Amino acid sequence: RDAQESRGLGDVYKRQGVFNGQGHQINNLHIVAEHTKIGEHISSEESYYNAGIFGQTLDATIKNVKINNVTIVNGMMNEGVRSLQGTGALVGYAKGKSIFTNITITGKINIDGEYKVGGIIGNISGNTPVIQGLKIIGTDDSYIYGTDQKYKDTNNFGGIIGFGDVTNAIIDDCCTDIKITGVTSGGIIGSIVGSNITISNCVVYNDVEDLESTITGGIIGARFTLSLIHISEPTRLLSIS
Repeated sequence: RDAQESRGLGDVYKRQGVFNGQGHQINNLHIVAEHTKIGEHISSEESYYNAGIFGQTLDATIKNVKINNVTIVNGMMNEGVRSLQGTGALVGYAKGKSIFTNITITGKINIDGEYKVGGIIGNISGNTPVIQGLKIIGTDDSYIYGTDQKYKDTNNFGGIIGFGDVTNAIIDDCCTDIKITGVTSGGIIGSIVGSNITISNCVVYNDVEDLESTITGGIIGARFTLSLIHISEPTRLLSIS
């Protein structure tokens, strides 16, 4: 299916249940959020401001999805006050017990956002999430991007997940090959909070950089957790700026 010029399902508040893409491919995903004024929906979870094919999900299982060519712009221009939006090609904000397996994004991928920006999932929270077999492989002109110079207060940029607040999480068999530029940026996850988090069999091929010289990590940009994060071999970082 060609999704060009659509907003995805970002205006649907919460999607629950199981979505099985059965290996079909979505082509030319194009989402540009239209924010009419500075400060709009700063403290709201209204899902249109969570940009992705699914704006927001609750206890959802999504599997066997392919997406080719992605353009997303989702910046609130709040002049230094963060909103709650999440931005990702598949899901803006995933809540509850989430399971995401066998998701592949390819082609030209340009994702431009302000806060909690991931290549596949912008923001995820909940207990026992499973993230397995997620891959984002972009062309040379692909990027995940956001800077304070543009949006005044940016944070949390990751190849797979922008921001996670999770417990008993499994992140396995994930791969990123796309340039990531942003404040608090990581090859797999921009920033993570929670406990008992296992990352295994993940590979980062791309450049990860922060033009404002804050926090950058090859796998995780920032870790705000008092409990265990276990990163096991052969999780690898192959490039960082």
